[in-house]
Amino acid sequence: MNDTNPKAQAVMDALLRAASPARRASMSFALTDATLRWSRNAVRESMPSASEQEVLLRWVRLTYGPEIEARLRKDGRKLGG
Repeated sequence: MNDTNPKAQAVMDALLRAASPARRASMSFALTDATLRWSRNAVRESMPSASEQEVLLRWVRLTYGPEIEARLRKDGRKLGG
């Protein structure tokens, strides 16, 4: 599904093609960073009374699986700081 106007999409495509590899990499990193922050914020909002540690552990479980979360819990180090 694409709700972008075809003329606007053509302009965006042309700008992306014209961007240097470094610029495209920078855009990709920025989008990845934003997506990770949004996903952590969604978990945080779903657990309003949880500590930041518990929020991050839940996010790890959802993102990387229960095995990684269990390893982090066992390790006992504080996350996010």
